[in-house]
Order: sequence, then structure tokens, then C-alpha cells
Amino acid sequence: MTVISQLAAATGQAENNQTWPELPDGAQAVPDFPAQVLPDDLRLLIRSIAKAHQVSEGMAAAFALGVASAAIVGRVEIQPKAGNPGYTEPGQIYVLCQGESGERKTPVLRSLKAPLESWLDEQRAAIQASNRHTKNRIEATKAAAKREKDPAKAAALLDEVDDLEAKLQPDPEYMQADLTVESVTKAMADHGGRAVVLADEADFLSVLAGNAYSREGASVNLGAVLSGYTNEGFHGQRVGRGEWHIPRASLAFCLGVQPGLLRKFMSDSFGADRGLHARFLFFLPRSMIGKRSNKDEAVPSSVSDWWDKTIRRLAGIAREGVPLRIRFDTYAEAAYRVFFDQIEKRLVGDLGGDMKGWGGKMVGNTVRVAGILALLDGAEEVRRVHWDAAEVIAKNYLIPCAVSLYRGDDPSLSENTRKLLSIIRDLDSFSETDLWREKGRYSRLKKDGYGLALLDLCEHGYIRQAARQPVYCGTGRKPSPIWEVNPALHGQKKTVGQVIEL
Repeated sequence: MTVISQLAAATGQAENNQTWPELPDGAQAVPDFPAQVLPDDLRLLIRSIAKAHQVSEGMAAAFALGVASAAIVGRVEIQPKAGNPGYTEPGQIYVLCQGESGERKTPVLRSLKAPLESWLDEQRAAIQASNRHTKNRIEATKAAAKREKDPAKAAALLDEVDDLEAKLQPDPEYMQADLTVESVTKAMADHGGRAVVLADEADFLSVLAGNAYSREGASVNLGAVLSGYTNEGFHGQRVGRGEWHIPRASLAFCLGVQPGLLRKFMSDSFGADRGLHARFLFFLPRSMIGKRSNKDEAVPSSVSDWWDKTIRRLAGIAREGVPLRIRFDTYAEAAYRVFFDQIEKRLVGDLGGDMKGWGGKMVGNTVRVAGILALLDGAEEVRRVHWDAAEVIAKNYLIPCAVSLYRGDDPSLSENTRKLLSIIRDLDSFSETDLWREKGRYSRLKKDGYGLALLDLCEHGYIRQAARQPVYCGTGRKPSPIWEVNPALHGQKKTVGQVIEL
């Protein structure tokens, strides 16, 4: 039987049965965030925030870890192996948390980042007061230099002006409101290499998707984001805008992102080929829309006070500019080595192929999460309990989320079928003509794969041919069949399928 005849048989059955089948279990594979493994105070915070705002604990955890990462950006190094002090991981992480519009990302993030913003406001006021005093001395010294008759003394006064001007400090504006790669790079240059991207809407992510690199200057912009993950230096030059040179770049990255934009970001081959996607920890929390009530719940004052004091403590770490080094204890190091061996074997298994880059950073990212958990717990080293929590989060949540993004919702589908599913999943219906209207969509499918992918989607209950089809009038090209998409796909906003350019 040909593909066309198989399609006709499959769609004929669909026309006679207007009840949609249940989608496969593989389409609902992302588990809940394991909040139970967190340190006591942090667990209480996560659950209180989730209850107060009626969001998933996964969303509260993503933003809490992102804010903690922002507080210590560039100021913490984590050393997992006692015998290898040359290997350390930076304390900051890159987080993308998926959430629909209306999922209350804004109030959740606002409440969690409030202590950091308050701390920065206080630092800004103190710096501005100090700068005012220094500026007054500069003006007075310049005036004295003008009045001085002795050339040698006048030159000495001007040297003093130079010394005073060098003491002027920039306002602590490394947490960006203007989310462009230009502003982030400038923030790094002005604040010793440090910058923070922390927002409930992913405007900055849309800049990184598509052709934004070529429009804004790939050598500088992508370098800032890539180097900020590893604390490496980078330099570059923008036409007409001077040169950037940042010896040690440190970037904390945490965004709430809608599913459609996350899919667009993941489909960008330019960033994927350069390891951008591999740097992120993906949180795909379950949607609470339709399950919420109008009951008012408040975060207990004891919990919010703990969070305020903790973030302020972390923000003040290593103020002198020397990063604080957090070491693993003996038991945590032993567990780390076992985990390393496990992940290494998986890189030629389920974490191989298109996930190898992401999987290769899984151990390092887990080290970073363990370090953040230890700091939030008030510990001076990463203990076994912190490592165990980070490992459970990695294995039971972060890896399933990444697999869902990289491999698609349903692992039983072929690669070609997953690509077509990722194209049509947000549609109510479509035709071949609809897909052709967007340039390059079919290029994502392997040659002659369209019909087989349609058949695969039909057999799995994702699509069916509509009962009412356009009528052919006898002239011109015959109209394309209309396909309906299973409405259950629209309810599965917790997972998305990646579109990979071939």
C-alpha cells in the first residue's frame, strides 16, 4: 500500500469518528519539580511562593535559583575535587523557565528579586554619596591648579585630579532593565565583567534567536553571552562604537519564556552550533491555569525575612573582588565522581546525538546548583546533602525537561515526525499551502518525508483530515487537504518539540 493510500485509509477513519483519541503517555513525560529534596528553608520558601501565587513549584524554584545566581554572579567559584584546585565552576547559572501568558510569572519573580533590587538601591545610594564627595574634591583641586603659579605644583595637582577621577565608581547597574546584547556587554565592561539578565518576559531571548547575531554583531554579542557562562575573557569591535575588552566576563541569566518563543530559540541553528543552548537549564513547570482559586494566601513573614537576609548576604560575598571558593566535602566529592561516570556513559546513549553538547555540561551545571544550594543553606562547603539534592534535581527534572525540548514530546515518533509536529502543534488546523507560506518550513524535513510524517501523526492521534474539505472547481491546482490538530496538544504547554534545521 502506498503512503497516499495509507493516508486515505487513515483519514477516512478519522472522518467517520470525530472523537479524538488520547495522546500517548510519552507526550506527558515531564515530571513535577522535586521540591522535597531542597534544604528546609528554601523548600519552605518555594512552597510558600507557589501556594501564595498559585503557580507550580517548578516555576518558583526556577526563579529562586535564578535570583540567587544573580546575587553571586562573578563572586563565587565552586571546587568539586580537592586534588584538582585548577578545576572550578562559576557560581552563576543560565535558566529558562517556560510559562504561558497569565501564568503569573511577573508577581513570582517580582517577589523573589525584591531583596536583590533593594540591596542594589542601597549600594547605589552609597556610591552616589561617595562620588559626590570625590567630585567636590576634584572640582576644588582643579580650581587650585588653575590658581597655582608654580608649574610643578600645578602639575602635581592635576595628577591628583587624575587619581581622584580613577576613584569614581559606576552605579551598580549590572542588573539590566534594557535587555539588549549591547546593554549587557556595556554592563559587563562597566562593572568588572559582571552582568545580570533577570526578567519575567523573554524579550532578550528573542534577540538571541533567528538572525539577531548578524544584525547586531556576532563577534561581540554572542561572545558576551558565551563567555559570561564560563567567566572567560572576550573582546570584539563594533563598527563606529569602539572596542570591547573584558578580561573576566560573568553573566547570570534567568528568564520566563512563553512556549512559542522557546521553540523559536531552540530552532536557531546558529546559537545551537556555538553551544549557546547547551548552557541553559530548562524548567518546564506544569500549568496551573484552570486549577487556581481566588483564595488569598500570603508568604509567612518569617519565610520572606529569611529570603531577604539570605539574598543580601549572598550579594555581599567577596566584595573586595576576589571570588569566594566553595569546596566539596569528602562525601560530596565521592558522590560527584560517581555521577560524573554515569553522565559520561550516557553521552554515548540517551544524552548523545543532538543532546551531547547539553549533556556534556550537565555535570558542571549540577556542581553549580549544588553550590547555590549550599550557599542558600548557610554552609561554608558543599556537603553530601546539597550534592544529593542537586543530583536528584538534575536526574529527575532537568534532564527530562531537556529531553522533551531536544527530542520532542513523544519519543515513539520518528525524527521527521517530531519535526513536523513541532511545526503544526500550535495550529488548530493546517494545509500544505499554509506550511509553504512560511519560507523554509519544509526544508526541516528530510526528502520525501512529508507524507510519511503525516501518516505517523495520524496513526498516533495527533492530526486527522477535516470532514469538510475545499471543493475543486476544475481549474488551476487542486486545493490542499485540510488537517485538524488534536486540541489536547494545546493543553500540553509544559513540553515543546525542537525544530532542528537540516
